[in-house]
Amino acid sequence: MSDRRTVAEGAHTAPVLRELALRHGVDMPITMAVNHLLEGASAQDVARELLERPLTSEDENL
Repeated sequence: MSDRRTVAEGAHTAPVLRELALRHGVDMPITMAVNHLLEGASAQDVARELLERPLTSEDENL
């Protein structure tokens, strides 16, 4: 990101949100994926990680 002239929306918020999710035990796969991208992971690897997650119900933890 240091070579960019502009900053993608959410680039500063994503790491903060990741820390909050981890601290409170909330599973946030999209947030984690965005952070992996910001840390330099390839989009292909991040997409694969997301698609390999087991299917769950959205209201499973409520």
